[in-house]
Amino acid sequence: MITSLITNIEKEISHLPNEQQLTLLRQIEARVRRRLEEKQDDSEIDALLAEMAADPNIQRENREINSEFSVTESDGLKDE
Repeated sequence: MITSLITNIEKEISHLPNEQQLTLLRQIEARVRRRLEEKQDDSEIDALLAEMAADPNIQRENREINSEFSVTESDGLKDE
């Protein structure tokens, strides 16, 4: 199914003037590059978050924050 879709797209594109085909190609390339960069940014952020989560100082700070706010757990409000 994908192959026939690609074939149909290629056929339609072949009817465009060369300059429009080149413009379309540049637009597709730019879109694909942006998506690849976004994925790379996401993986870098995930790696930094994992590093933070493993940091003993961050873990200690989280425990202190949880301890300070533990009194609010009995306020009757539900977590969302």
